[in-house]
Amino acid sequence: MGYSYFHSSYAEAGIIVYKPLYGLLDKPWGFYGLVMGYEARIGGSKFVSGPKLAFEMHGVGFGGRAGLSFLTDYQHGSLQFSPEAGLSFVGLIYVFGGYNWTISNKDFWSANGPRLSVGINFYALSEFL
Repeated sequence: MGYSYFHSSYAEAGIIVYKPLYGLLDKPWGFYGLVMGYEARIGGSKFVSGPKLAFEMHGVGFGGRAGLSFLTDYQHGSLQFSPEAGLSFVGLIYVFGGYNWTISNKDFWSANGPRLSVGINFYALSEFL
């Protein structure tokens, strides 16, 4: 679950399929995984939403992700690419900064520019203790 801001506010929810990253003493220090989700614009004059596919990697203190989303008003659509990096507490809570590029149909929806994301991942924290 998360919140993103790039030219407008967006909420996102999804499912992450992850694999722990192991370090010293066979204790995990982070994870990486594939996120399949949905992103929707909050407020504004036009409802825009769509599916999102991302790859995330989180560690103790840092993290990053690269995502593709297809935003649509259900008449027109636009593909977006968003690489992000920032602070992460083993992915449980994260704050990322990045950039959003509109790849296709810039006439419909162009959201090029900086992006800020704040989110929470729910997973088996017991694996990391």
